[in-house]
Formats: sequence, structure tokens, C-alpha cells
Amino acid sequence: MSRSEDIKAFVRLKKAVAEEFLRHHPSASPNLEEWKGQEITDFQDHLIQKVNGQVSEKWFYTYFKSGVPDKLPRIDMLNLLSRYAGWDNWNDFKFQRQAPSESTSVPVVSKKWYVLGYLILTAVGLFAWNQFMTQGGDGVQFCFYDQDRNEPITNPVRVEIINFKESPRTLVTSGNSCVAWDSDENVVQFAVHSPYYKSDTIVRALTGGEDPEIIYLKTDDYALMLHYFSKSKVEDWKQRRRELNQIIHDDAIIYQVFGQNDYGVDLYSKEELINKMTLPTSSLRQMDILETRRKDGKIVQLKFKIRDDEE
Repeated sequence: MSRSEDIKAFVRLKKAVAEEFLRHHPSASPNLEEWKGQEITDFQDHLIQKVNGQVSEKWFYTYFKSGVPDKLPRIDMLNLLSRYAGWDNWNDFKFQRQAPSESTSVPVVSKKWYVLGYLILTAVGLFAWNQFMTQGGDGVQFCFYDQDRNEPITNPVRVEIINFKESPRTLVTSGNSCVAWDSDENVVQFAVHSPYYKSDTIVRALTGGEDPEIIYLKTDDYALMLHYFSKSKVEDWKQRRRELNQIIHDDAIIYQVFGQNDYGVDLYSKEELINKMTLPTSSLRQMDILETRRKDGKIVQLKFKIRDDEE
């Protein structure tokens, strides 16, 4: 596609985004260029809920409120919006929604030419992606790695962006251990939290490079120890009780959450938790440590859940 055709496709994508939003917010205007205030906020929230992505209000006004834009957003944002509207990515949206030829004659084309055409379209999309990435833009992407193993962190990493001029925004890493969002700031500050890793606050200058930046997180040895205790076979349970007693504070706040949205909560004393972790039950192996906090070398707060077989 030429650049003008890409712009036209983006205008169609805006309409598809508005249609998807209206399915969940039928009182909103069908024309997203008329959205303001609460409608924009609701759209930002729904974008996070559905595809784990974020756009700022400035970005919304730049690309959505301006009618036909002079330039396209970065490819990662186009992919994000395409997924929100129900397609796999930006190329998939353009391929599915490309307007038919205006020619009155329809030539018979063999299957191999369709395949060749699709490969050419994919190559053009990759070239466009490279062009948008090298031109810079508003997209920000960070990937989180285990500092000791130098490997992507497979457990979810919760990212709280705290340098917005508003309440903190929360994102969660996808399967590739990364988060991406839109930012018009020169410096970004965010806090990270993940099971089995120490919480940290990160400050980074945004350089507009094409590659995502890798953030290394330190393992939380105590959380990993509890995880190991819950999964391993034990012959000396008295020794295990002594080990747990040493790493958990007497007045620790301990609670188990239930359900996918953590609606239910049970509180435990230190003794009750030690009893739970030293009884050889099948549920013990389903135990996931969600969060720990330490003080003076002991766990003072612990949050965990027992996974259902369906999770």
C-alpha cells in the first residue's frame, strides 16, 4: 500500500475502533472525533482491559480527534488498535479491509499469485514497520529479564506508571515479558512488581530507539524459597518447620486470595501458614506466591493463592 492508502486504512481502523467501543459503551457518540472527557477515559480503560495497552489523552487528540491525520501512529500502536478492533495486527486489518478494485473486469488469478501477493504485502508491511520505528515516535516498550539467568521473566510483571500528571496507570506484561504504551514524556518513571522478584522503581530517559529496552529484576530469594517449599518433597518436616519459622516474622500479615479477580480473602497467622505448608496435601503443590515484603531479614507480609485446575 502507498502512504495515502495507509492513511485511508487508518481512517477505517478508527471507525472499527469506535464500533468496538460502542459495543460496550452504547451511549457514546458513534464518531470518536466527538469523544471527550469521560468517553476518552472510558476508552483508555477499555483498551487496557481488552489488549493491555495504553494511549495518552495527547495521543488521542493527535491521531483520533484530527479527522484525517497527516501521519500514521507507530506500528506498535497500529497493531494494538487492530487487536482491539478484532484483528491480529495492522497487516491483518489492512488485508481483510482492503477495498476491492474499481475495475469492471475481474481476471482469473491462480492460487500461487494470491500467495505471492500476500508475501509481497507482508514484505511491504515489514518495510513500513522498519520505517516507522526508525523515524521515532511516541511508543515506549520495556521487557523484563531475570538478572541471574539473563532470561525473560515468564511470571506476570505489574507496571505502575507514576510520572503521569494523573493517577498511576497499571499495565501487566504479555507472554513475551514486555509492556508497551504511549508516552509524550522525555523521562518515564514506573514501579514494577512481580512474584519471586524484588519490587523496584525504574527511571528511564526516552530516546526513541527502535529496540525495546531490557530491564533486569533481582529475584526475591525468600519468595522463591517459599515456592520451592510448596513444590518439593520433604522427608524431615520438623526441619522444614524450623526453616519457615526463621524466615517469617511472628507478626507477619498473611492472606490467601480466591478467584481470578482476587475477590475472596482468608487471613492466616504465622503458625497457621506453617501448618499449611508442612501438611503433604495435593493443594500445596498448587500454591502460588503472589507478593512478599520483608523487613530485617524476615517476611512481614505474604500474599498467596491456591490455583484451581482450570487456571
